[in-house]
Amino acid sequence: MKKITNGFLLIFLLFIFSFELYAQIDLDEVDANHEFQWGVISYHRGEFNESILSLEKSLSLKPYWEKTKLWLGHAHYRAGFTDAAIAYWTDILEKGGGSIDLRVKVDNIKYLRTMGPDLKETPRYVFFHEIFGVTDEYSIFKRPSSGFPTFDGGFYLSSFATNEVQKFSVNGVVKQTFRGGLSAINHPFDIIETKDYLFISEYSSDRIIRSSKGGKSIFRFGSPGSGSGELLGPQFFTDDGENHIYVTESGNGRVSKFDYEGNFIFSFGKENEYFNGFKQPTGIIFIENKVLVADGRKKELYLFDSQGNYIKSYKSDLLIAPEGISSFSENEYLIADGNRIILFNIYDESFRVFAGLEQTARLMKAFKDINGNIVAIDFNGNKVTLLTDYTRMYTGLNLSIDRILSDDFPNILVELTISTVDGSKYVGLEENNFLLAEDSYTNSSMSLISSGNKTDFVDISYLVEGSDIIKVSGSAKVDAMKDLLDSIEGRGVISIITAEEIPVLDLEQGSGIEKIKDSLSVNTNYSKNWSFDLGMRLASTQLIGGGSRKAVIFLSSGKLNQEAFSHYSLTETLDYLNNNGIVFYTVYVNDNDKSPELEFLSKETGGLTLPLYGPSGINAILPHLRSKPSGSYTLKFRTERDSDFGRRALPVEVQVSHFDRSGKDRSVYYGPGE
Repeated sequence: MKKITNGFLLIFLLFIFSFELYAQIDLDEVDANHEFQWGVISYHRGEFNESILSLEKSLSLKPYWEKTKLWLGHAHYRAGFTDAAIAYWTDILEKGGGSIDLRVKVDNIKYLRTMGPDLKETPRYVFFHEIFGVTDEYSIFKRPSSGFPTFDGGFYLSSFATNEVQKFSVNGVVKQTFRGGLSAINHPFDIIETKDYLFISEYSSDRIIRSSKGGKSIFRFGSPGSGSGELLGPQFFTDDGENHIYVTESGNGRVSKFDYEGNFIFSFGKENEYFNGFKQPTGIIFIENKVLVADGRKKELYLFDSQGNYIKSYKSDLLIAPEGISSFSENEYLIADGNRIILFNIYDESFRVFAGLEQTARLMKAFKDINGNIVAIDFNGNKVTLLTDYTRMYTGLNLSIDRILSDDFPNILVELTISTVDGSKYVGLEENNFLLAEDSYTNSSMSLISSGNKTDFVDISYLVEGSDIIKVSGSAKVDAMKDLLDSIEGRGVISIITAEEIPVLDLEQGSGIEKIKDSLSVNTNYSKNWSFDLGMRLASTQLIGGGSRKAVIFLSSGKLNQEAFSHYSLTETLDYLNNNGIVFYTVYVNDNDKSPELEFLSKETGGLTLPLYGPSGINAILPHLRSKPSGSYTLKFRTERDSDFGRRALPVEVQVSHFDRSGKDRSVYYGPGE
């Protein structure tokens, strides 16, 4: 009996102890953490609405949790609700929380929304970095005469004295050297890159080299002389985009035009009844079916039509010895002139000093690279000087961790985007530009496995207006798709969505022609109550987590109904596109009807508006999309952290550095559950 009593007492004491322990557990905290976890997981899956719902539940249980407000800001931002995101983040900052990175992020978003790049002051460029060709320790290049920007953020450089052309990375490192094969390059002067070729002017051999971009398949044309197709002192190039190049000849005092196969077309620039002739033609650039040429001795610029007929001249006391010309922005051109860079505006015919270098410099060419920096080629100084907009110099780079994939735990993928303060994508960065840390400890297993700018794969949502007007437009729906299939060339996937009253996903990321044809034959419930904003939301959602080049292509009658933005405002629709890197294109069935809202969305996302039945159809869309810089990167690392069977939030921090500029972002993720 005594044993039974003692056993009963032990059980009673254990019950009391367990009850007290249970009473000490904060069940709200348990539930809040659970909802927070699902909010983060949903976010990384691209399910932003679901993420918001879970995070709001978490915040209702623990209203003062900063981490939940932070992630609610992230989720609202990606869902297109930028004002709500700013409100959550501002609340954190005003209460003394958050990081410096969060404050910078909020300031940048506010800047882009209120001022934006279109309203910013004329940029002032300042010294950024120098690449020396000759030092006491090494010699990389000597007497650089010209250069040309590459799509990967670097540039080509003509090393006149060493008979080489070099390709530099965004970090100023030589990646390739071209010497001309068995017959060496003889004093290369200028170089340009076209879609398929490199063209190099050989100053001392009076000829032109055409090669593949890898420096192989070399083909030379031209020979010394003053006759048709002959060259004397070929210097600067320009390309008309239609398989023709123009080259200035210092020895012949003229410009000669050739096709890509080396066939001579014509030359111009000699004295005639309309033009008194060149003395020393130097820089040249093709501008909308016209050719602008500098004359170093006359200190003037001359404009000709594409057939070489003289149009007019431009003079300025600022011009001393103009050399290479390059495009800076719409209507504005950079001219290398002595130790200065001159900015010429062809619209108002104005000249101003853009930047000045040291007195001994002799600039041969200055051009803007794909990241917006100015590359100045100094012949006398044996160096390349990089200049950048001072607002970018002191604000660093914006790094955004877009999502983290942990399905292959412990191998983790981190997708991120790099941009400048004005929203321009920053391309060409390499593995050594990144640093990844967990719990403030560097993870040495990190590798850069992809850079979005290196691929031309496209992810397309083809959105069709579900109106009665489209119903009676005949084969427009099919015709537009035919044009897209012709230009996608097997390098992309297409989703098809119809913006009915309740939008319908007709095809989810298909690439097979038969599947696409079948989806186009699906019956559509055309109606005057079709929903544009819901259709846009569904079309855009198909692209979340897709490739680096994403676009919604909308087939439109040009007329939106009154319900077009009844669920999501125009601003929310725009932000959903921009905050997820999606470009919007409008294709009009009838070019006479154009919607201001559609024009706005296309312009603000960097897209185009085109008539379906124009001269070239809509074949320009995908080349335009593929030509846009992409600042997306994917990092891979192996974590040694314990995920506690998917219950523990694992922190990640990524930092990017490029010369004197840097940026960083933090995030968390969860491993897979049991």
